[in-house]
Amino acid sequence: MTLWQRILAALAIGGIIGFASEMQFYVTPESALAPLDIPYTWLFYSFTAWFSLGLSAWLGVRGWVSLFLIGCIFGWVIEGVVVATVYDALPWTLPFTAMSWHALVSGVLVLGGGRIAVRWPWGKAAAYWAALGIAHGIWGQFWVIGRTDMPPDSFTYDYLLGLGLIVPIAHIILDRLPTVYPYKRPELLILAGLATLVWAAQMLASLNPAYLVLPLSILPTLWILRRRQHAQAVQLTLAPAPAWRHFLFMLMPLLTAFIATQGWQRFQNIESNWPIALLLTAIALGIYLFAAIAAMRTHDEHSR
Repeated sequence: MTLWQRILAALAIGGIIGFASEMQFYVTPESALAPLDIPYTWLFYSFTAWFSLGLSAWLGVRGWVSLFLIGCIFGWVIEGVVVATVYDALPWTLPFTAMSWHALVSGVLVLGGGRIAVRWPWGKAAAYWAALGIAHGIWGQFWVIGRTDMPPDSFTYDYLLGLGLIVPIAHIILDRLPTVYPYKRPELLILAGLATLVWAAQMLASLNPAYLVLPLSILPTLWILRRRQHAQAVQLTLAPAPAWRHFLFMLMPLLTAFIATQGWQRFQNIESNWPIALLLTAIALGIYLFAAIAAMRTHDEHSR
């Protein structure tokens, strides 16, 4: 895989996770979009995806648990370097949204699910995306609380369905790239160095010791991933798939828009956020704890 192909892979994955973590999360914009809001969001998510792909290649990531752990690092970089929301309400902001949404929902369910659901019987794949769309629509009910103005329903449909096309197109691009993403040490060091410099500059500018939570979270996660390391290279594609099958994903934003807008019209005070956030956070922490215990057992066995 050439440099430009690796960048294209990062752009594709950045588009997929960016849509799941931003558009599907917020359902509709809280305020008017500036012309460069979407390109900037895609750029930052793609940079983080490039960095995460390099880590995955270095660590020989395999399986959905390791994908979740890489997703945690992805989420902490987004929430702690690209923006500073992870430091706002610690310790709650450490697992939510980095672990529970970026890693679990965007990384495992949308990105990982999208890479394998395309090879399922089409009915099973359609049901999978429909279930996620319904769940996101229920999640989005609470956004109407506290917002003085909601955009027209037609805008929400255009927003989710128009930008949602990024996801199947990105999957089609990934299908046509070389299947193996190689480990390039200098490239990973440059990407890690850039992220570290931005993080350090922000910490020095703010003099906020809470910034130390980022390396204190990422370094143990890297250790866990090292204990799970596989010798094989990272594969982006398991087997060729018909391009049209990726468009079954569009059931997800369609049903999200339908359920969310219908709920906003009929109900005004459904606090769907906190029970779903608590559930996702509990699942994410449970997966992380499982991986940490397994890594410690592996370490003990190797130490004997």
